[in-house]
Amino acid sequence: MRKSVMPAENLKMFVTVLELLQTESALPSIVTFSQNIDNMLGLGVPLCKITEFCGAAGVGKTQLCMQLCVDVQIPIVFGGVGGEALYVDTEGCFSPQRVIDMAEAAISHCQRITEEEHSNN
Repeated sequence: MRKSVMPAENLKMFVTVLELLQTESALPSIVTFSQNIDNMLGLGVPLCKITEFCGAAGVGKTQLCMQLCVDVQIPIVFGGVGGEALYVDTEGCFSPQRVIDMAEAAISHCQRITEEEHSNN
């Protein structure tokens, strides 16, 4: 009979449910800068989880996903997560110009935040 002993360096490969919950709770969320959407999602779209948006055609699912691709890249100093995005378009409805418009609006929003902070100091 062979006895299997796990080497000490492999012991931390396993985490408890409590540790996993604490790790997930500490992660920031992707803010949308829409208070209604952020509140519905519990202060933004959670990281490291799958979030499904569903609804009838034309309700804005694609627009929301494109906006999230922009928002995830907002630097931490502006309340973002400073992440990266990959958009996979399976229906051929991706609009580069729309994403550019969204990115320009996000930049303007961040500039306004900076200007407000400077004027308050």
